[in-house]
Amino acid sequence: MIISLKNKLLLWVGTLFLVGFVAGCASIENYQSLERLKISYDQLQQNNDVNKYAATQLYDADQLISKAETAANKGEKKLLDHYIYLGDKHLKLAEEVANRKKNEAYIEELSEQRSNLLIQSRTQEAQKARDELEAYKTKNSKRGIVLVLDNLLFDTGGATLHRGSQRNLDPLVRYMNDHPEREISVEGHTDNVGEENFNIDLSFRRAEAVKNYLVTSGINANRISTRGFGESLPVTSNNTAHGRQQNRRVEIVILD
Repeated sequence: MIISLKNKLLLWVGTLFLVGFVAGCASIENYQSLERLKISYDQLQQNNDVNKYAATQLYDADQLISKAETAANKGEKKLLDHYIYLGDKHLKLAEEVANRKKNEAYIEELSEQRSNLLIQSRTQEAQKARDELEAYKTKNSKRGIVLVLDNLLFDTGGATLHRGSQRNLDPLVRYMNDHPEREISVEGHTDNVGEENFNIDLSFRRAEAVKNYLVTSGINANRISTRGFGESLPVTSNNTAHGRQQNRRVEIVILD
């Protein structure tokens, strides 16, 4: 079949129209994708969390949108598609980063609140303990409240607790009964009179004597540990009789 010149011309024009129409549709679609990207960016830009936690990712997305607009103006379809793709990825990343950091900040805030409540609770508990144990000198340590018992009398060079001194332990017995969850460390100390090894043994036996009294008063032995430090931890100089008396002591650590 012979196609006339007129028909060939019509066919050629139709083909050009079809190609132009398809290209135009593709171009319109690309521009629509760019507009959708810009709308998504504007929405995220109004999100306080994104601005606070993902400002870098949001800035990068803005730069990619600018590049996409330049590519669109120049008719560079491949570059336009590329920048739209990257811009969309950066917007999604900005949203993910913002959500993650917001959750982390919330968890950190809860942790800080918990720590503050714990500190407050321990402070109140420590004050309550001091009120209940006001008969003793107290000091703070990393392990807990320390009761300084420098008024306990033992036989000279021995570990027998004088009967008159036993009543000085009664407030501690009441405290232990009122707080059955509490455990303590009984720690003996001496002055520097005598041999070092003897003093270590003596301080341990005096701590054991205090423990024995508490146990006979109804306190579970498993709640009480004992240690003897001898002369190694003086609280003052041993050069005077008064100083040596202060160094001869038993300390009770109410363990945290």
